[in-house]
Amino acid sequence: MEQKSLSCDLSLISRLHDDELFGVDLEHTKRHIQSCPYCSRALHDMERVSGHVKRHIEKNSPLTEDGSVEYYVLDEIRNNNSPWWIGLKDLILSKKIMIPATAMVAFALIFVILIQPSFNGGPSAIVSSVSGEVSSIIIMETPDTHQTILWFDENTERQSL
Repeated sequence: MEQKSLSCDLSLISRLHDDELFGVDLEHTKRHIQSCPYCSRALHDMERVSGHVKRHIEKNSPLTEDGSVEYYVLDEIRNNNSPWWIGLKDLILSKKIMIPATAMVAFALIFVILIQPSFNGGPSAIVSSVSGEVSSIIIMETPDTHQTILWFDENTERQSL
């Protein structure tokens, strides 16, 4: 296995492969690759992978009139038929839908809370009452269930006149 030297820089080799090096950097990197088996192998591997990809694209995709495959790739991406639930999930989880939906739910909850009829816990009617010197009895009926309630109020203190 080849040893990597301290002056090896794969980003420079990648830039050389992509024809992005100029001047002193270009000459220095070329000299280094000639003397370093590790970097020479890295450049060779990059060229080989790039060649495979290029041949695959040329073989499997028709070139457009300007000679690029960019339009072909973009068309393939746009025409990708993904399952319907993925599109639905993306739509629901998008900010375009999530924020308005959350606001509508909040307004609906506020509306329901404010419009809800208030509950009056008191009786709907006093049916009858009897008062005496010692106690009082009140007969009441509840508003919703129409249950009868008997209320006893015992006066332990005698009222004097």
